[in-house]
Amino acid sequence: MSLDSLITGIAHVGIRVHDLARSRSFYEQLGFNFVVGPVGPEPVAILTHPSGITINLILNAPEAAAPNVLMDVEQKHPGYTHIALAVSDVGAVHGFPQRGEANYLQSYLQN
Repeated sequence: MSLDSLITGIAHVGIRVHDLARSRSFYEQLGFNFVVGPVGPEPVAILTHPSGITINLILNAPEAAAPNVLMDVEQKHPGYTHIALAVSDVGAVHGFPQRGEANYLQSYLQN
């Protein structure tokens, strides 16, 4: 048996955040459900989606005004930059009302 045959999918995606309430609100608008958190030494909050996706919100980002060194600075650093969610009907997503943080999602889809 080889290692590649043991991988069955992605277990979870870890996203470093500054504000749990703001991040939780955004992902709950997308249908994610809060499971637990913050827990552990990092600390982490866990959200799951009915589609089987699990997100770990890692609550140790610097202040909200700090730049994202993976995206917001001239010199690019290696690392994870975003999550892209597959949807069954992109056109239907356009029909949802724009609320709060979901405005970013809507503006991205329109471009």
